[in-house]
Amino acid sequence: MSDLINILSIIDDKTQLINFPKLDPNSFKPAVLALIQRLKDTVASVKASDKEPTWDTLVTPIEDASENLSYVWSVVEHLNSVADTPELRATINELLPPISEVFSELGMDEELYAKYKALKAEKAFEKFSSTRQRIINKELEGFVLSGAELDDAGKKKMAEINREEAELSQKFSENLLDCTNEFSLYLPEDTDELKGVPEAELHLYAQQAAAEGAKGYKVTLHMPNYLPIMQYAENRKLREKMYHAYVTRASEFSPAGKDNLPIINRLLELRVEDAHLLGYKNFAEVSLVRKMAESPEQVVSFLRELAAKAKPAAEKEMEELIDYGRNQLGIKDVQTWDLPSSVKNSVKQSSLTLKMK
Repeated sequence: MSDLINILSIIDDKTQLINFPKLDPNSFKPAVLALIQRLKDTVASVKASDKEPTWDTLVTPIEDASENLSYVWSVVEHLNSVADTPELRATINELLPPISEVFSELGMDEELYAKYKALKAEKAFEKFSSTRQRIINKELEGFVLSGAELDDAGKKKMAEINREEAELSQKFSENLLDCTNEFSLYLPEDTDELKGVPEAELHLYAQQAAAEGAKGYKVTLHMPNYLPIMQYAENRKLREKMYHAYVTRASEFSPAGKDNLPIINRLLELRVEDAHLLGYKNFAEVSLVRKMAESPEQVVSFLRELAAKAKPAAEKEMEELIDYGRNQLGIKDVQTWDLPSSVKNSVKQSSLTLKMK
């Protein structure tokens, strides 16, 4: 195990592909904590300087330190989503509070905010490239949205919201992953339920079963398993079963403690609190501060106009699919689990045939 890589080393050259299997999980916690401290030290050093801020003395060091932390943390989170283990999950949950805290402090730091405002006020700002000017303007905007202009009580409340949102988001992901992992469907070797599924996928299902000492096939809800069945399996009941299992993950139909609805509701409540703290009516207004649209009403109007123009074509296409399902495939009641599978593929093949003729 001596050839394992300390995750801290990946920030030395971000152009290199990460050798995920070689990363040492034991290095995750100390590396993240070290980068958190490095960011804090960088911020303290920048604020301690009594010289006029410049791009190189303000933006570069802060961006580098925060980017290194975000980069390493994104790698840890990615591994958590694709190679989850109890140990890694425990590490993630242990590190969430300090991660949330350091970024909350960074966004609400009045002294640092003042440094960025001073940099924009300098004559040198006018000579910056449009890219650098935009970066500084977005940073200033970010400080405001992070609560830098709030009073002490408001900042404390904002930090609490950020921490709870981070914890709830992690729990949401864990529930979804757990429910995905908990589903498995075992089929015998002589089954005809997988008719239409390509040979490569059948081989994968067989390998999964063999890994557990079972014969036949093991099918899961992970995308490399799920998608081929929804696209190619001719068996409607199998597609329906897989579809319902997939769309009801982490719902009221899931095991106790795995329903994400309470988490969603709480996250919405926190976003309302966030918006009100910042002086906005709702979170939609907060979200649009950094987007092109001017108001939630403008977004809704655009979506309704888009829907009105797209709906006739969508209805016509749906009618064609239903008609094809009835007349060509004998499906009297075309359902959602039919659309990305045999009906869709058959229509596509039919269209290609007509074009070729």
